[in-house]
Amino acid sequence: MRLENTGEIPLRIVADPYLLSFEIVVPAGLSAPAKGRKAAGPSTLRCSLPADMRPSSDVGRGLVLLPSKAYSESFDPRMYCFGAKESAGLVRGARAIAHYGFSPARAGTKGAATPSPPFAVSPIPSAERPADTAVASLKEVVAPAFELSDDAVGAELSSLTNPSPTAYPDKDPADRVASRTTGPVTPPITSPAQGAQPAGGDGLAPAFTVALPPRSDGARAADVNLTVSLTNTGPRKTSVYFRPQSIAFDVMGPGGAFSCPANGAGAIPELFTTLAPRGRTQLTVLAASSCPDLSFDLPGLYDVRPRLDTRRVTDSPPALHAFEGEAVGVPALVRIRRGKSGVLRPPPTAE
Repeated sequence: MRLENTGEIPLRIVADPYLLSFEIVVPAGLSAPAKGRKAAGPSTLRCSLPADMRPSSDVGRGLVLLPSKAYSESFDPRMYCFGAKESAGLVRGARAIAHYGFSPARAGTKGAATPSPPFAVSPIPSAERPADTAVASLKEVVAPAFELSDDAVGAELSSLTNPSPTAYPDKDPADRVASRTTGPVTPPITSPAQGAQPAGGDGLAPAFTVALPPRSDGARAADVNLTVSLTNTGPRKTSVYFRPQSIAFDVMGPGGAFSCPANGAGAIPELFTTLAPRGRTQLTVLAASSCPDLSFDLPGLYDVRPRLDTRRVTDSPPALHAFEGEAVGVPALVRIRRGKSGVLRPPPTAE
């Protein structure tokens, strides 16, 4: 997004991308119909942040734009179109109208004729400025409609709404720790990955898939419990150490990329889970407790990829023939609405 002062007087804006919202018009037949149903007609979707994430006043994040100066920010549309229905509107051919600011009063209601603060844009008072050059304060700026149609946008939206395991390149853990985190860097482990079939194998190697719910939302990291599910996709009943100590996460967030490694543990037979083929189980992990300090302190959108890593489970009972390796899932979305108290986002700057 980019806001530019194209006038001749300085303007004060509230420089906060959290003021963005969108109307997305999806033409008839553009979205795929549900199984057994007719093609959907045209629909209009509204994408905006929750009330506790949007600014409620124009006091904070003020920025003065001189004539010809601008303010710009990059943003992730999935943070606004967070629900499954809204994110489905991010398709090629849909038309979007961007709104920036505070919702104005509806026509005919009290306050519609004489808007009152908060304002997204306000003129800078000046004794030298003649009264006839005064600019009205605006509660909201509305951009012209644009179509999600060019190839670059279409490819990007496809990768955002349909993440795959390759969305996260496999890196040395030393490269996955963000500069904001203070946790120790976990040295890499070298052992066969889950599902790897050795040469001359008998085709009976154990295999598991690990997954998170597509979306999780919380005011702070302490409020976000991640439900990790595990499914035996192998051909035989298999035991596995499926505990918080064997769960790891790779994360991309507003502060950078970091990793939450599996801590490992000493093996106790009673703590192993045995799953039949296509058997499934799940456990709940508190995101903040398994990741380095400061990991989820900033508000915003986080891509979280789960991993089951049993390579640090020591003294596994031989009789169990337990799974030893790593299963990597696909990324899921975690939205932190307010972040850690006292942690501020980088201040806005003019360009």
